[in-house]
Amino acid sequence: MELKNIIKKLPNKPGVYKYLDSENNVIYVGKAKDLKKRVSSYFLKNKQITAKLKVLISKIADIQYIQVNSDLEAIMLETNLIKEIKPKYNVLMKDDKNFVYLKITTNEKFPKIYLTRKILKDKATYFGPKTSGYDIKNTIKLISNILPYPKCQINIEWLKTFTVKSSQKQKPACIFKQIDPDHKPCISDLPEAEYNQVIKLIVDFFNGKHSEIIKNLEKEMLLLATNKNFEQAAILRDRLESLKRTTEKQNISGTKHEQADVIDIIYSENKYYANLFQIREGKLISQENFTLSDNGLSEK
Repeated sequence: MELKNIIKKLPNKPGVYKYLDSENNVIYVGKAKDLKKRVSSYFLKNKQITAKLKVLISKIADIQYIQVNSDLEAIMLETNLIKEIKPKYNVLMKDDKNFVYLKITTNEKFPKIYLTRKILKDKATYFGPKTSGYDIKNTIKLISNILPYPKCQINIEWLKTFTVKSSQKQKPACIFKQIDPDHKPCISDLPEAEYNQVIKLIVDFFNGKHSEIIKNLEKEMLLLATNKNFEQAAILRDRLESLKRTTEKQNISGTKHEQADVIDIIYSENKYYANLFQIREGKLISQENFTLSDNGLSEK
């Protein structure tokens, strides 16, 4: 099918698109608030494009897409697909001004959280890539939603030089603590074991272990209410509701199966149409479409 016909059939909905070359290799993965509008923009005749983008467009032989329900789902699915597939042009077209990663220095005694543009072989934990200021703000919001200390705010440093300075390491993990040394409760005041438990909570969240985190926070809220600490319990309740709304948005991670290949088949006009959904670690990472006719099985 010609590319212009594929583009015509794209929905005006959020989702992830995949560009394939003539050998059926996925060469680029992107996200969009409006799939048709975003993909169409690549092929505008009068558009000013970079040399790298021009090469990418020349290699596109087919377009596939996965429609989702929200921008957040598109961001998360795009990240999962890039990690899984490692498309050639996502790497070649990566611009330092656009792609960033969340770095948690789990290789240190008291881990800190940073935003960086480069992955180092330093045994730290990285999440990403994230591709816009919106993604960064969303990351910070996600972290603030799961902190067990309602008056504490994790300090996220921006690593422009790709290295952590000693002055950064000496700073408290809490922004408020830097302003007010007497600020409590604060993650910076915790013993090493408890501090690392909070860091583990954050790592688990970005690894998709939402239900376990929600269950633990619900227990803590109940304990606060039992001890008549209603103000703190109410703050934690609001935090839980925000966290639940965030995790519920990602329907692509809502499957009961951590590892699965799901196939649905439709028969129409003497042909079988099959869709293959690949689920890894509870997340939809790929969707493939096949058509079975008299000539055998072919990928669509």
